Amino acid sequence: MRTYDFPFSIADVVGPSVLGLTIRRLPYDGGKMDVDCPFCYISSGHKKGKLNVTPLRNAFRCNYCGEEGGMLLLYSLVQGVDTKVAYREIVELLGIGKGDKKANYQASSTGQSNKTNTVEAVRADSFILHQTYTMLLNSLSLAAPHMTNLIERGLSKSAIEAFGYKSVPAFGQKELCEKLVATGCVLEGVPGFFKDEDGRWMIKLKAPGILVPIRSVSGHISGMQVRLNKPFNGKKYIWLSSGGLPGGTGSGSPIHFVGNPAANLFFITEGALKGDIAHNLSRYCFTNQQSFICVPGVNAISKLDAVLAELRNTGGNFKLIEAFDSNKRSNPHVAKALEKLNEKVASHGITMNSVTWNEKTLNGIDDYYKWRYQRKEDTLYSFSLSDEVTAV
Repeated sequence: MRTYDFPFSIADVVGPSVLGLTIRRLPYDGGKMDVDCPFCYISSGHKKGKLNVTPLRNAFRCNYCGEEGGMLLLYSLVQGVDTKVAYREIVELLGIGKGDKKANYQASSTGQSNKTNTVEAVRADSFILHQTYTMLLNSLSLAAPHMTNLIERGLSKSAIEAFGYKSVPAFGQKELCEKLVATGCVLEGVPGFFKDEDGRWMIKLKAPGILVPIRSVSGHISGMQVRLNKPFNGKKYIWLSSGGLPGGTGSGSPIHFVGNPAANLFFITEGALKGDIAHNLSRYCFTNQQSFICVPGVNAISKLDAVLAELRNTGGNFKLIEAFDSNKRSNPHVAKALEKLNEKVASHGITMNSVTWNEKTLNGIDDYYKWRYQRKEDTLYSFSLSDEVTAV
């Protein structure tokens, strides 16, 4: 097949709609693109290689690892499929030949939907959400680059499996939904699922990334986020949501919990993945793994009432440690949100301290725990730790 016979180019393949590779330098006057080599990343866990991508020839080559070929081979090697499947999946992802599907993809990949007058379905109960999301994750796999990325961030393979992270499938969403229905899963009212114009169940899952389960205090999956391979408009995460679509519903932006609900001290931070990583690494820093309440954003503090009440019923009196990112010192938006957090906690009669770390180059508490584990140093927080949290 000649270059001009393809309805897409290698620039489309490496772009955010398909592989979402990190582009270092865009082509100039038909020249080469510089892209982080995915093959070097898969094999070594480091972004060593610079993939030379030539749009005029639809070809690629990495001078570091030696991988080279055409755009179908590039996709097939990264995704582990043959070139025939690669072609079908690329066309599907780009929405080529299907009306305005490409425009619709741009909306779905950023978490924004083209709202219609369709009445949303009633949100499914917690049991159905957990059952359907669990079966969804069991039907998916985790791509090698995503596994490497999570390990680099401080998670063990066993922890990754336990938390249930999976990669967004590049193809076959309709077949995936058919499989879930065949196993008895209820899709109506589960955020992310909806019916297409032909009445078939679909899942609004297109943007490449890692599926991050959001769990309640009871451990049930109450929602799902996608950590994008490449941020879009400054967003690293989008919700799996189908608000405004037939049979679908909005995500609800639930709060994530990881740890022991009966503990007498909880950290509160921003971001489910950050909390999971910090929880996993805390076992190296303390005698017991720490528990984390993870709000999806600083604007979600109003949702804390139900979680704090549930934890109070589970474990009685407890203390909170606010552990938001270090930009709380300089970001007035975050600082204002923390004022609301203090008011919220005080209204429940709960004591809360604020935590910072002495190493100013670190941002989140997950970074702090990883740094502390790697250095094997007993660096304490800026306040005196209570008896319940004793540094090793």
